[in-house]
Amino acid sequence: NSTDETEIYISSGADVSMRLSENLGPFPACGTTSWTEVYLSTNTQYTRYVEVKNNSGSVWSDAFSGYTLAAVPANFSITDIWISSVNVCWQSNANPLETNYEVDYSDTSNFVSFTTATTLSNNLIISELLPNTTYYFRVRALNGDDSPTARCEPKPAFTKPDFIPPAKLTDLTVSDVSGDTGGAVDVSWNYTEPSDIKEYRIYYGYEKFSNASSLSGFITVSKNITHYLISGLIADTTPYYFAVVPVDTSNNCYTEDIKSFGPVWAVNNTVGENNDWTIESGFSSEIKIIFTAGTNAGSTVDILMPSQNEQSIIEIANRKAESSSAIIKNSVEKLKETAVKIDASRPLQNAATVVLSYKGFENDYEDNLRVYRLDENKKEWEIVEGQ
Repeated sequence: NSTDETEIYISSGADVSMRLSENLGPFPACGTTSWTEVYLSTNTQYTRYVEVKNNSGSVWSDAFSGYTLAAVPANFSITDIWISSVNVCWQSNANPLETNYEVDYSDTSNFVSFTTATTLSNNLIISELLPNTTYYFRVRALNGDDSPTARCEPKPAFTKPDFIPPAKLTDLTVSDVSGDTGGAVDVSWNYTEPSDIKEYRIYYGYEKFSNASSLSGFITVSKNITHYLISGLIADTTPYYFAVVPVDTSNNCYTEDIKSFGPVWAVNNTVGENNDWTIESGFSSEIKIIFTAGTNAGSTVDILMPSQNEQSIIEIANRKAESSSAIIKNSVEKLKETAVKIDASRPLQNAATVVLSYKGFENDYEDNLRVYRLDENKKEWEIVEGQ
């Protein structure tokens, strides 16, 4: 805080031998003292001190550091163009290796909206672009303090057309809609969507098919959707087969050599609806429950495949059944696929006939067939009364 300093220097260290400037003193009565240092490297951190001196000697300020500005990247160009990606390059223009670069890209020349990618390299591959589309690119450098340079002049690039269909969808599930009066199924799928997916097409027919172009039409579903309810189908009597085909933004899709799923029936699950007293399963026309006319009217009954958790309980019950003296051991293995789940909206009254499908036997086992109910708590099969 002395006022008798006669000499002022800028130095690179707290030592008189490290002075960089001439004597800038003494301090003016008012205002500031400045000094410009030139011929520094771009985007480089420098540390400086202020030395002040009077008759008693020199003292130095605390160190202060900062980065010089980076240089604007030179010779910005686009070297490679593909269907959904572009390679942009530039020269460092004397910027050091640790210089960060920002590449902006947009589908509008005035960059009303744009995406920014960063890199330490002198080139960058911008991916996940749409095919057959014009994009605009520009680049700038940042110094160590994140102060940017001006941007290079934008460069356009036109991505190549895409003639390759997206991968086929094979993980498909179609099931009857539970608790309805028939005519509807739920179609669901798992699929890893590529960036250029536009929509899905759901095809269906009355027979198994591998060529979708032979069908009369399809249902269009937006991307990011993984299931769709189809209604207006013929209830109970008609088997349906389904396929889901991904379509990209260039309208590429596979319509041949595709896999259809089925058969599935859009069954009526409401007892007595339209004077129908038989509830069939949605996955086999041979599995059904026949109610006496006038009983359980209005109840909804669904015949389903056991869930994964229920299937694990069934496997435990099957192992127990194999050791039961009341059950023929090898019939457990032969009949394990007959297990179905019957889900009713309320307790059922009066007797009903349950019809299950199984492969025929070559011996007299069929005379001894009985229907068993799964006790999920005990994890055991127990015979249904009345047989």
